[in-house]
Amino acid sequence: MCYGFQLIPGAIVGAIMLFRPESPRWLFQHDRSEEALQVLANLHAKGDQNAPVVQSEYEEIRVVVEYERGTPAPSYMSLLVDKQYRRRTALAMGLQFMQQITGVNIILYYAAKVFAQTGRTGPQAALLANGIESALFLVASISLTLLMDFYGRRKPLIIGPTLMGICMIVVASMMVGYGSPFFNEATQEVEFNFVNTAAGNAAVTFMFLYMITFGASIASLPWTYQNEVFPINARGRGTALSTSVNWFVNFWLGLYMPTALNEGAWRVYYVFGCINIGISVVVFLFFPETSRRTLEELDLLFTPNRPTFVFLDKEACQKGSLLKHGLESGADAAKELETALVTSTYRDEKE
Repeated sequence: MCYGFQLIPGAIVGAIMLFRPESPRWLFQHDRSEEALQVLANLHAKGDQNAPVVQSEYEEIRVVVEYERGTPAPSYMSLLVDKQYRRRTALAMGLQFMQQITGVNIILYYAAKVFAQTGRTGPQAALLANGIESALFLVASISLTLLMDFYGRRKPLIIGPTLMGICMIVVASMMVGYGSPFFNEATQEVEFNFVNTAAGNAAVTFMFLYMITFGASIASLPWTYQNEVFPINARGRGTALSTSVNWFVNFWLGLYMPTALNEGAWRVYYVFGCINIGISVVVFLFFPETSRRTLEELDLLFTPNRPTFVFLDKEACQKGSLLKHGLESGADAAKELETALVTSTYRDEKE
């Protein structure tokens, strides 16, 4: 029955997709520009094809599609090694990898065992693990989905893992300081005995806070970010490559976690706590902001004149357009984008 219920959301999404139009960018690539224009008009201006915002985005898409038309879709190897793609691939794959090594699998897959380690056993552990924790995660994830453009990408990816790391370190400290860890010969596991109920409650509370922070910061951002950093001709294979990293690491950690929790016990939380704080540092150094920018405009984040260390590039760290002209400026924005792309290509060829 539980597995059957999980089919319902998938069926609803599948049914809705039947009635959704094709992407304007895909239509442009397949020489169906009139249909692309109508899709943009329906999206932005209630069907008005002459609206400035519609015409401007239409022109931006045209510029980038024509710019990339002579470039075939890269191979998977090219995405990894070619100069024009490898940084984008590293960002997309890296973010998917980092999402999984936050330690979220400890909570999601082995929640009952984790709560038992804090002194909660039996029905109480199952209720805390599968009920309250899942509900809090769901609410937090919805908030991120709705407010993603308001928060941006960098801030949640910097602040979130830092808070998650602090939660993990506090949980570990509660377990080693108040849990009286001992090795049970019968179960062959490290177990805890929280004589201090308040300390056990504190450990559980910080586990909840960890899941809330994960849901509100890094849960869905990797899936959005990977679609934003790749150019149109590489987006399909690029997202497939980065998604494969997520599931590979997910699979590996799912196999390893029982052993890690048995042998490492509270030490595992310290390890993941430090990893989370390290993730925040990596994002601060290398990940550009992609929020409130058109997909075409994002190509300008990866031109040769921009530093690899993103924190040195003030413009790349902020939300908003990289162009002086906005979508409401009509063809001016598209012309500026075309000039920037051509100039960066010329500079790259000289180098």
